[in-house]
Amino acid sequence: MSESYDIAIIGAGIAGSTTAYVAASRGLRTLLIDAGDGRTSTTWASGGMLAPLAELLTGGLLELGLRCRDGYKTFIDSIETESGLETGYGTGVLVPLQPDRKRAASAAYFQAHLRGHRLMPDIVDLNVDSRLQAGIGLKDVGQAAWIAKDAVVDPRLLLLATQTAAVKTGATFLPNSTVTGVSAEGIVYLANSGELRAKTIVIAAGHHAPQIAGVAWPNFGKITGDRGIMVRVSNVPIPKCVIYDHFTDGVTYLIPEANGIRIGSNTNPEGSSPHWTQNEVDELLVRAHRVWPLLDGQVTEVSVGFRPVGPNVTGEPYVAPLDGSGHIWGLLGMHRNGILFAPKLAEYLIDSICRSG
Repeated sequence: MSESYDIAIIGAGIAGSTTAYVAASRGLRTLLIDAGDGRTSTTWASGGMLAPLAELLTGGLLELGLRCRDGYKTFIDSIETESGLETGYGTGVLVPLQPDRKRAASAAYFQAHLRGHRLMPDIVDLNVDSRLQAGIGLKDVGQAAWIAKDAVVDPRLLLLATQTAAVKTGATFLPNSTVTGVSAEGIVYLANSGELRAKTIVIAAGHHAPQIAGVAWPNFGKITGDRGIMVRVSNVPIPKCVIYDHFTDGVTYLIPEANGIRIGSNTNPEGSSPHWTQNEVDELLVRAHRVWPLLDGQVTEVSVGFRPVGPNVTGEPYVAPLDGSGHIWGLLGMHRNGILFAPKLAEYLIDSICRSG
């Protein structure tokens, strides 16, 4: 069995696809493998938020998020040019802040930045600022934070564009190929297609990663999935910006699309079922209706995703070797910020692999 690739990447969600694009762009013989085509990945059921401030990130995650956000347009331009496809990239996120007792966490977060005179978006009163009324004033909001630099993409368009750009740059994409295991000798075992060899194997399979045999998972347990739900609604007024509401009963975000809105939340985050319930959908629509009229809306799609959590208890992603051989690396544990973090972390990962020889 001869060595076929410099790098084999397991998982074709946004983390794996971006890593494949970066690796192929560096001239590495690159293989991207997925059990499907990326549609079962977390990316497919995500909101596409590039919003470290609206997400209320703190500490090292905030600093990482800001660096990733501020360089994201360069990544978008490169993959749109290479693939010839759009990604739905847009900027501007609105965070309702009042009444304070119902949105205390977000209000306190932005007030702290005001006092520190750093990273503070403009605080505006929606009752007097028509540019943020989005055509039909929001409901029961009062004051809000308008974050011009926070952004959003259409995650499905982004995934397709990134996969296409990776292939056009030279990567080989092997969809519908289930990886059953890997070895420290750089061998990838496939369920129905035998074996492949690569100098380096990168596991970017999110919460599916523990299903891959041959990884010791040093110093931590399994990658788990934080369950979230995404609902697409048509026949409603469409806001002109993203609305990200931190209410006492949970986070709800509304993202405009061409024909409606996609509404997301970490509804029942500790659940393990890949199936949604009508109660979950109803709860999410009630929460969204607090800030945007949905009375005549029609639900056109519901999807459930599992954001990969861990291994680091403080929330930082894991970008490092998974064993002592140096042949198996992980790009894992990006939680709800995987789309935001992917370009910078993929570059860091490929740089680290190249330096290690």
